[in-house]
Amino acid sequence: MNDKDKKINDTKVVLSVKSISKNFGGLKALNNASFDIMSKSITALIGPNGAGKTTLFNIITGFFKSDSGKIILDGKDITNHPTHRLFANGLIRTFQIPASFYRMTVLDNLMAVPMNQSGENLFFSLIGSKKIKNEEKKIYEKSIEVLDFLEISHIAKKFAGELSGGQKKLLELGKVMMTDPKVVLLDEPGAGVNPTLMKKLTGFIKKLNKERGYTFCIIEHDMDLISTLCDPIIVMAEGTVLASGDIEKIRSNELVKEAYLGTR
Repeated sequence: MNDKDKKINDTKVVLSVKSISKNFGGLKALNNASFDIMSKSITALIGPNGAGKTTLFNIITGFFKSDSGKIILDGKDITNHPTHRLFANGLIRTFQIPASFYRMTVLDNLMAVPMNQSGENLFFSLIGSKKIKNEEKKIYEKSIEVLDFLEISHIAKKFAGELSGGQKKLLELGKVMMTDPKVVLLDEPGAGVNPTLMKKLTGFIKKLNKERGYTFCIIEHDMDLISTLCDPIIVMAEGTVLASGDIEKIRSNELVKEAYLGTR
């Protein structure tokens, strides 16, 4: 069995969106939207403004509740689960504007990510000092490894509020790495990032996918970025899935062209 065959055999459906619909008053934002995301893939979710992409991300990650349909994560029904439960189950989302503790250092931001740390428990904080120290040591070591991987060790002691837009995106990716996620949802990772840092960010996403098996689903408008990073590509229009496939299939699809040109 060659490496390509092995990779194919190792993949499975890790996130399944099944007939999701959502109305806001008289506006139908989503209309029976359905697609599957395969493990170890980098999937793009694209479409014209108002297609329903962000609304769907909000439903998948528990910020909105769907009117109908199901979301299945690794075989488990997670429909309308609250965000903290989804986080604990390995479904992680970043935002177009990265949210960090701006008055904390980059290192401290990373160390704050893991859930249910013993130091947050009053009982352990009073009598479990050894357990807390061992746990903090592991979290610190992991944070250092993440900083090294993303080549941002030189800004470890800078406050997050002092970072550039691109550095904040790298910090956001670093926080994702602290969680060992099943699926990572990236909301416009290219927004506000200069070309040099964007190239680095893209490289790290590819590296996490190929070397560590991370699964990504990305909302993005930059088609150059999409074409070099993502396969498959899912196209939404008017709240539903219009087409899916590789970049060449999407570019040649007449319905996709019509949706983007506004002639539907």
